[in-house]
Amino acid sequence: MTAIANFVHELSTSVGTGAFALSTVNGRQSFNDAFGYGATEDVFHYFISNRDAAEWERGTGHLSGAGTLVRDTPLEGSSGDDTLVSFGLGTKDVTNSMPAGLLSSLLQSRYISVLDYGVFGETGVTGFDSTAAVQAAFDAVGDLNNIVYFPPGQYWLYSPITINKACIVQGPGRGVGDGSSATIEIVDAEDTGFNAFEVVTANAVVFRDLGFRDLLARTTGSCIYVASDGVDINLYSRFENLTFSYSPTCITLTAARLWNVRDCTISFQNYGIYYTNNDYPDSGDNNLSGNVFLGLPTAEACIYTESSLGMFLTGNKIFGAKRGLWHVAKGSTGIYQIVANSFEEQVDCFIEVQQSTPGVSFCQMNVNANEFSMQVYSPNPQPTADLITIIEGGSGQYVQRINISDNTFNINVEAFVNVINIQDGDGVVISKNVINLTDQPNVGGIATGGNVTNAKVLDNVFCGALNSQKYSGGLNSATILRDLDGLAFADLDSWANGSQVYVTDGAPTGGGDYTLDDGGSGALAARARGVWFALTG
Repeated sequence: MTAIANFVHELSTSVGTGAFALSTVNGRQSFNDAFGYGATEDVFHYFISNRDAAEWERGTGHLSGAGTLVRDTPLEGSSGDDTLVSFGLGTKDVTNSMPAGLLSSLLQSRYISVLDYGVFGETGVTGFDSTAAVQAAFDAVGDLNNIVYFPPGQYWLYSPITINKACIVQGPGRGVGDGSSATIEIVDAEDTGFNAFEVVTANAVVFRDLGFRDLLARTTGSCIYVASDGVDINLYSRFENLTFSYSPTCITLTAARLWNVRDCTISFQNYGIYYTNNDYPDSGDNNLSGNVFLGLPTAEACIYTESSLGMFLTGNKIFGAKRGLWHVAKGSTGIYQIVANSFEEQVDCFIEVQQSTPGVSFCQMNVNANEFSMQVYSPNPQPTADLITIIEGGSGQYVQRINISDNTFNINVEAFVNVINIQDGDGVVISKNVINLTDQPNVGGIATGGNVTNAKVLDNVFCGALNSQKYSGGLNSATILRDLDGLAFADLDSWANGSQVYVTDGAPTGGGDYTLDDGGSGALAARARGVWFALTG
């Protein structure tokens, strides 16, 4: 192949059609430095342009000496054909430049079509085994040719495809089996649970514009499984505009960080996204945005996460399954931002968080501006679950800095005990939530445990029937309450007994005893504002 090198540029004042004498340019390579000299012809590409006249020439040549360019094969020039240009007087720039046609062909070569490796991907050829040919296409991935393309059609996989190099897995557009999409058909007759694509590289892999479907009713396995290369964690992988049709688990990530799943339709039997990084505790900072999750009622969770660092969930529609988000916290620096999502029809709970690692405290979960809706399912005749539940999970450590605010809850079935239940946590804020309960007398409002400290419960709005209590459970340490008009003292007494309480606006009704911090006591009147007091029952 005719050679190309970086920053090759020299000058010449030679004239005519013969060889050119070259002189060096500061800050640039000479042709001799880049290619050497000798008798072999057509070693490199050259481009000559005259600064003082409308003369130019492109061709291939060689150096006969350290500073002598021989123009072996002219390809095009200002003469209008492929003959040597007779240059006149003036200074000429002589460079080694890539021809546009060659550059175009190199860009085209980035694409590896799976059809070039024997895959029969035409719709309707049921049962054709595409596995070996698809694997061959991925084995051919290099530094330049790193886009593996699946044209419209169906591709049957009977065993895993291994991806061990950075690449882009590209289809023609989202969809499953509709003729215009590329559908990966997963055939696992023995229900072995193999993963259709196993990514085992630390480098980024991008899946885009593909469909996945399990042809047989298998119970385990993932469409895409991401792991490390055995040494380093996978970084920056992306999953964009994909469609999954009720696979057991759609995407599993076991050693990955800074990944992004967006604009996907994720239908599943067990888990939509399953993310666990037990061997890589410092992984996190991941993003889920604009996706639609559709889980069967028996599915465990739309999103399961088990890690130490954070995640951002924004603009997702999370429908069905037992849980919307099930997070098991295993570290100390996580920030979970759950913002502007729609949670609908989860069987057990919308969000469940557990701190399961002794000795550390999961930090900062923000649940803001989401819509939570339960209108259909009523799976538990004697409900035992809560819509949002946060517990320490047996670790002895608490989740810290919990903020649940500006959310809307629309509940029309008696499928839960409480709307929000935080049993363990420090720095808890529950504020400005609108809780609509349509004639559900057996559903409670906000429940807290005795291990909740430094809490603020402010300006929440309740609509509809409750099980006689807006607030229940217990509190500890300093608590700030606001907008409590209409709350019976007995409810506050049972909820916050033993707490140091500061009422900023409004107070419970119905009387009752309280003790001021200065030792005074008396009946809790209809309004007590701007004072700390200790509830003693």
